[in-house]
This record gives sequence, structure tokens and C-alpha cells, in this order.
Amino acid sequence: MDRVYRDPACTPLDILERELRKLLEACTKETPFFSPNGHMYKQVDGIARGSPLRVQFANFYMGTIEQRVLVDMDLKPAIYCRYVDDILMQVPDVRRLQQLKEALQQNSVLSYTYEMESDGKLPFLDMTVVEMNGGFHTAVYTKETNIGMCLNANSDCSDRYKRSFFNAYVDRALTHSYGWKQINEELCRVRQVLVNNDFSNVYVEDVIKRKLTRHTPSEESTNATLVPPIILFYRNFFSAAYKTEE
Repeated sequence: MDRVYRDPACTPLDILERELRKLLEACTKETPFFSPNGHMYKQVDGIARGSPLRVQFANFYMGTIEQRVLVDMDLKPAIYCRYVDDILMQVPDVRRLQQLKEALQQNSVLSYTYEMESDGKLPFLDMTVVEMNGGFHTAVYTKETNIGMCLNANSDCSDRYKRSFFNAYVDRALTHSYGWKQINEELCRVRQVLVNNDFSNVYVEDVIKRKLTRHTPSEESTNATLVPPIILFYRNFFSAAYKTEE
């Protein structure tokens, strides 16, 4: 309620505060669900998985904590990026990281863990962030424990679902990779994973080719926007009326 109605940077909603509070409490404290044993229960703590409010509440909560902690310029990191409750930050040393961790814990009910970079690399969500030349490059992150299991080509599943999950592999390679070198390395890994799970090489190459064609403008279409097409007429390809065409 404080963030919605008493934050000077936000315009209050066109609904009474007490009404919004009732609605939010109904959605979070009175959510019924059936358990596997057939009994009905009410969710009284936390928010049900899959609820649109789940991410919204997490962002509100983390934003409130950040307003309290990051106002201290001595603690504020040079880089601070957050996705829900996963944070990527750049601090000068471990001592500053420990101070920031303690401040975040003191201002919340959360318990924080952290991971340091190794050889200039750090996994963040499903990406590997690589420090390079004063900037950052990215690539798809795969856990060391990943043994390459995925949906099998022979599974009892419709083709559209198989193609959808396959497209997700290729899309991630295109969106998470800094350059074509990283894209090619990830696509090679994806090819091997899918072939190991009984997808044919022809099928794999067809999907990758389709995605790459959509992702990368063809040389023909690129040139068409820069140079007007020139039509050449050859007499042996036309009838005697080729002069009219010419």
C-alpha cells in the first residue's frame, strides 16, 4: 500500500486503498486448492505458484528493500541488475559484498547467498556473463551436471510440442549469445543433444535453418533496400516480342 499510495514518484490508483487491500488479501490469503488426497485447503502464507501476483509481489518487496539499502552511497554497487530475486552486481571487493549482503538481510526476511566470478565468468540465470575489454559478453549457461536429457523424439507427444521445445533451444542460443561464435558453439551443443535424444539430423538442421533464416536478413533482401534491382533481358529466353519487354 505504501508503494502504491504514498510513493511520491507514483500516481495513486483510482481505487480506494482499503478496497485494494481487501482484494489483495483475498487473492493471497484465501486461495483454495485441492490436494492429491482430494481435500480442499486454503493458502494462507505466500502466493500460489502460477498466480500473476507472485512476480508482482516479489518485485514490490525487493524494490522496497532496495530503497532502504541502496540509498547508502557507500554500499551502492557500480553495477546492480536484478530479475525478481536474482541479482548481478559489481563491487570493489569481498568486504563490500559482505556489507551489502548483511544490509539486505537486516532489512528483509530473506536469506542471501552469493557466487563470485571465476576467470572473469559468472553464471546469471541461464546465461554466462563474461567480462571482456571493460564490458560484458554473454553465452548460454549449461550446468556441469547437465547430461543432455530432454524430450525424446519417440515420446508420445504431438509434433507441435516437440518443435516448440526445439525452437526454444535455438531461440535461447540466438538471444543469449553475444556473437556468432557463441551462437555456433551453442547450436553445435543443441544438435548433439537432440540427435542423442533420437531426433534425426535432417529434422534438426531443418528447424535450425528456418530459425536462422528468420533471425538473419538474407543478402538478397538487404541489398534490395540499398540498390534498386536491375532487370536483364536475354533474347533466347523470350519470344519475338522481347523488344517490347526490353
